[in-house]
Amino acid sequence: MNDPEQLASYNASTIFHQPTEIQRLTAVEEFLRVNSITAYNIYTDQTLRDYRQRFTHFDVPVQLCFGRDPTVVNPEAGVFTAKNLPKSRLAIFEHSSHCPFWEGSETFGDILKTFVASI
Repeated sequence: MNDPEQLASYNASTIFHQPTEIQRLTAVEEFLRVNSITAYNIYTDQTLRDYRQRFTHFDVPVQLCFGRDPTVVNPEAGVFTAKNLPKSRLAIFEHSSHCPFWEGSETFGDILKTFVASI
């Protein structure tokens, strides 16, 4: 896909479990705010690099939040990460994909408040 608007629209349709039109349009607008070179670098870095060995050395509390919908990121990645980060907590959002902070904002906020209060 060489058309930034087409790619942004596709990505916006995948990051939500059941996207509303407002969510999709807002995400497209946000994606298009990033210039194409920066967007490419972000995408390739997060997709092509394997950081799994690096994060096993983190010795700080971590709150992990994953959506159950595996369209963008399989929630098993969260399970793997939680098993390999000794001070981590994992929350799986049943009705979310890549954006639990948006699709389950109230629950996300509660989880974040609880996590922050624990450290």
